[in-house]
Amino acid sequence: MKLVHLPFIVAMSSGPTFASAATYACPAPGAPSTIISNVVAPTTISVPIISSPNGLCILLRHNASDGTKRAPVARSYAGRDWERSPGELSKTGSGLVVDCSQGSAMECDVTLPALEPGFEYILESHTYDISEEAEAARFLEQATFGATRETIDAMTSSSNDFASWVEDQLALPVGSHREFYRSRTNPKYEFSYKVGATGPRPCELHSRWRRYALSSLDGLSNRKTGWNKHLTVELKNGMYLWKVDGHFRTVTTTPPIGYARGIERPLVLGHRYKILHKQGYAWVADCVGCPVSVQPSSGDEAHIEIELDNPEVSVTGIEGNANILPFNVVDLPVFKSKDLPTIENADDYPLFSDYVKPFENALLNTTTLEGSNQCDGFPTFRKPFPLDGVGSPPGYFPTVFGRSADGIVFAYDPHLKFYENTVDNPLIDGGGQLVMDTHDVDEVAGKPVLCQNVERSSLNEDGCKLSFQPNVCSPGETPNEVIEITEANLNGINALKGRKLYALTGLPFTDDVDASGRPYLKSPCVESISRWVRKPDDAVCANTANLGATTLKTFSDLISSKGMRTDIDYNPNVVDVFRSIRDCDTADDTKLELGNVRAADGICWKHVHPLELSVLDLTSAPTTKYTKISGPKVTIKDMAWLYDEEDTGFSTYTKVGILDDHVPTSGSPFPLSDAGVKDAFKSLDFNPNEAPVLVCGSPNEVSSDPFYGDYGFTVVVPEGTGFRNWGIHDFSAQRHTTWSE
Repeated sequence: MKLVHLPFIVAMSSGPTFASAATYACPAPGAPSTIISNVVAPTTISVPIISSPNGLCILLRHNASDGTKRAPVARSYAGRDWERSPGELSKTGSGLVVDCSQGSAMECDVTLPALEPGFEYILESHTYDISEEAEAARFLEQATFGATRETIDAMTSSSNDFASWVEDQLALPVGSHREFYRSRTNPKYEFSYKVGATGPRPCELHSRWRRYALSSLDGLSNRKTGWNKHLTVELKNGMYLWKVDGHFRTVTTTPPIGYARGIERPLVLGHRYKILHKQGYAWVADCVGCPVSVQPSSGDEAHIEIELDNPEVSVTGIEGNANILPFNVVDLPVFKSKDLPTIENADDYPLFSDYVKPFENALLNTTTLEGSNQCDGFPTFRKPFPLDGVGSPPGYFPTVFGRSADGIVFAYDPHLKFYENTVDNPLIDGGGQLVMDTHDVDEVAGKPVLCQNVERSSLNEDGCKLSFQPNVCSPGETPNEVIEITEANLNGINALKGRKLYALTGLPFTDDVDASGRPYLKSPCVESISRWVRKPDDAVCANTANLGATTLKTFSDLISSKGMRTDIDYNPNVVDVFRSIRDCDTADDTKLELGNVRAADGICWKHVHPLELSVLDLTSAPTTKYTKISGPKVTIKDMAWLYDEEDTGFSTYTKVGILDDHVPTSGSPFPLSDAGVKDAFKSLDFNPNEAPVLVCGSPNEVSSDPFYGDYGFTVVVPEGTGFRNWGIHDFSAQRHTTWSE
């Protein structure tokens, strides 16, 4: 808008002057101002509504002697009623009243507060001229999140028919800020955070790849520890190996040479150089040949900033050397094909046109690698490896490389990914796998992803589904940390801690009695507890104990209901059932062994001794009491000795659980409580028994659009999280790149 501000004129003798009058006309544009003085008490005047589409009349207050301390009071323009102008006199209690309901349709009454000595009111007029294009831009800036060239052209083509535009907008489907931002949030990211995980992984659809060796993330300082990544260049067999924090990035045939204050300055081989965040613009490094600033980490020149050209990714002469390149080079499709298109170019990001070059970044746009074994043994890129040492970061990922079918070498470029969890398409596991993949990640760097399953509500209930996934999480749930007492884990724990954790097997059903004549065992139809072992391969499930129909039904129901439990001491192969008021056939009341029973799901279960497969710590037990038969399993030679130990609550030989139990790490007995055992054998549970869990999505919780580049939106995280700082310039650029679409 072009505002023509006419010179301020104080009319002395030539302009009309009023002390108190009913109606005043605004002066013509360019004419002397109308002065209203001597307002020593609240005074009501009538002023005309300005009908000209480009006219403006302003009522002001100023110092009468020199025109200073101008303050707007009220205004009328382009056929609009008089209104208060923003400022001191617009506040409640100022005494200023604008009333357009009392006079004629072309006038308004304005009650003026009394003036201070030396002040006066004036009326002055202006005209303004605005082009149709500027008028459209002004309207769109007010009515949308910002005008673009496309929307301005569309508006002017309708001769700025604002009313029709508003009607058209009301007829459109409701948009969503959340959907808009989530779809355009696809930044480079190394560590997972609460709202999303790094990915997709190298062989997965939409993984990202880059041709430049050093990334903008390399120059950003860590918010938790303050560390920076460091670059070193080493000479090996005539080749210059570029490493970041000790991990290979690329190889060149020429020595690294930079410039400091216009003077050529070679890098000292083997010396550590801190990678800097150049002038707040992290993204300037993201292309081959783009500037990367480094600084010696120690010595007399530690203050000198050296600018290098970002080298191209190369593995020439290195491939096959597992010490330098621990992972296979992935075979990628032809670059710039539909399966590996280039992504990002300067036309899409005019603010970054000096730095965004074509053909620098690629997007894997095929699922063919997901079924291959090329990425076997690769890191998950969900949880970084811990790295200890002087000046080292809290965690790292080794670089994975790929080569397109036309011979171009790339480095895998991890990004932060949001996953779709909408009302109509909720995550079938509620995001539970992401939660488990990133569990404990904050012990190294980052934050675990939160369960994305939400409570059912009126907003999402139509799309909720039952999930039977073993990794499904409930809203707000965190995974259970457990140690699975498998044979393999028992062998490992015994080897690690020098213990003898053994599972008891082959325990007989006997009618032995203790010293007082009390029998050690009773029939399950009399005693409340019995143990059953799963027999998945027994299709016949013969009734070997000739149980009656009532007994079979009782224990089939008990086993079936126990199998549906959701407690964290889950065991897939052993259940202990508790009979209280359920009946047995009279003929079964004296039977110690009940044989086989088929559960409701068709699986056969065998009744076993109440201590069968119990795992005891027999480290200090006499070897004369048991016989080791295979792996961590033993038979007991002296059942009376075992019963006596049971009577004491296994006070001497700790009972750590049952074979195949999932024992919680919290409150578990030694040696399961040992920190080293937890680190080595801990696993995670959400829903191991595959019980039904309701999963519900959230409105507009869409996934990241992989075809948006790095310069949309990023995720701002709190201080102390272990992430790196983005500069204010990086964030301010987001509006530019978003609204330039």
